Amino acid sequence: NALEEYKYLVDFYSSDCDYDKAMAKMYETAKKMREDGKRIIFFKFANTADVRCAFEGVVRRAPGAYFAPEAMYSIVELRIDEEEYAEAIEVCKVIRNRYSSSNQAKAALYKEAELRMILLRSHEYNRDRGLNTVSFLDMAIRLAEDADNRTQFQKWRAEAYAIVEKEAYEAAVFYDSITRKRRGTINAYERFLRDYPASSYAQKVRERLEQLKSTSSAKESK
Repeated sequence: NALEEYKYLVDFYSSDCDYDKAMAKMYETAKKMREDGKRIIFFKFANTADVRCAFEGVVRRAPGAYFAPEAMYSIVELRIDEEEYAEAIEVCKVIRNRYSSSNQAKAALYKEAELRMILLRSHEYNRDRGLNTVSFLDMAIRLAEDADNRTQFQKWRAEAYAIVEKEAYEAAVFYDSITRKRRGTINAYERFLRDYPASSYAQKVRERLEQLKSTSSAKESK
């Protein structure tokens, strides 16, 4: 097909052809493959990966081309179509770092934030993921040039922080069991209050700490 012919041309006869023109044609072919695929509704099937590989081949051969950021963002969208969110995030990172002044870099910042929230909601008990998401959103808020985007980042940041806070609280409660040592439970609750003093769970934790400490003191006085 046309894509294979252009690949063969630029891979084996790059010095004998108009490389930039050939790569532009290759990119147009990849776009046509994607549009044709949309018309026959092949997404979620093997051909989706074929189209993504076509765009990846374009970027790999012409990373400095004017259309490279756009091609990279197409790869993000195709990864999302395949529900490969972690992989899509990695491509967003590349766009933000390699093509930082492009419109696609701004779009990638928003899309990466959105994808990170999707993954966080699916893995609420992954503390590292939660903390990394909060940290990323802090950065996104600083970088956001669009007020609406910044507002959305702030909403997501609040949601992400609440998830992290909830996980930390439930981890502390895990220690609060008759099968666990009282000192370990007290330490867990005190650590929670140090880390999340303004938490919505803070008052409940303080009340439970008072109970634990008063019970502990009563036992020691006997």
